Amino acid sequence: MTTEDIHAGLSPYELFDLAYTIRAAVTADVTLFMTALCAYLAVAYIAGTRLTKFQIVSITAVYSSFSIFTIAATTAMLHFVVVASNFGGQAYHAVAFAISLLMFIAWLLSVYVMFKFSGRGDL
Repeated sequence: MTTEDIHAGLSPYELFDLAYTIRAAVTADVTLFMTALCAYLAVAYIAGTRLTKFQIVSITAVYSSFSIFTIAATTAMLHFVVVASNFGGQAYHAVAFAISLLMFIAWLLSVYVMFKFSGRGDL
């Protein structure tokens, strides 16, 4: 779908409304991701040494599934906003990429921290 296809059927007001609605959804997704990230890090710090290998793997699998889905959904919505709104060109693509990359790096580091705090580097 091209920008022209999107613009053809929508008025300028509808385009702006769509962009702001998706922006609100992205904000909610990032907030949800940060909440899960903080909860995961709290579990790692508070209970990491007392968790069994199975518990660590289970918690990490659920957290990772949620995080990867949230990152993918946020990336898709940000890309749609950039394409649909046709604002700012490459600058908005760079911002969308940076947000997605930062979320991905935060996820990777949080998994590393869980294994570091648990004292089970052998997983």
